[in-house]
Amino acid sequence: MKTRYVLSCLLLGGALSVSAQKTAVKSNLLSAANGALNAGVEYAFGLKSTFDLSGSIRPWKRSEGYVNKYWLIQPEYRYWTCQKFNGSFWGAYLNGAQFNVGGKKMPFGLFPWLKEHRYAGWLAGGGISCGYNWMLNDHWNIETSVGNINAPTCVPSYWKKAIITISALPKHP
Repeated sequence: MKTRYVLSCLLLGGALSVSAQKTAVKSNLLSAANGALNAGVEYAFGLKSTFDLSGSIRPWKRSEGYVNKYWLIQPEYRYWTCQKFNGSFWGAYLNGAQFNVGGKKMPFGLFPWLKEHRYAGWLAGGGISCGYNWMLNDHWNIETSVGNINAPTCVPSYWKKAIITISALPKHP
């Protein structure tokens, strides 16, 4: 059932027109560095508005003591202050996830309870974000964003996200 839903969404997304400065294909480098598979598509529908749909999955565990399995999906509306896919933006997003994490000492003393405890469950919430996108050339951008997640789970609501993505834009006609 889930596979059919995901495939339907991908096929529907593929039906949209793809042209320069209309669509960006993305990957989250921090999530990939953690061993997760991830991808995103951002579609422009106005002069300063875009819709981003990103997802990430990490279906395996490293050892019996350390578990970090999850999947995450996040739709986001973005308002660009200058022009779409360039400069700064503000966003509002929703997210949903299923997770099973624990048994790991995090760097800089972050989330100290993860070393001794394991958490499994669902996450549903949303928040606001702001970020900046640097155009490297006609095809490549680098984006950073920071957001506040407000989600009712055992994960604290003040948990921050930091995302670094690389976008690939289609070539100008």
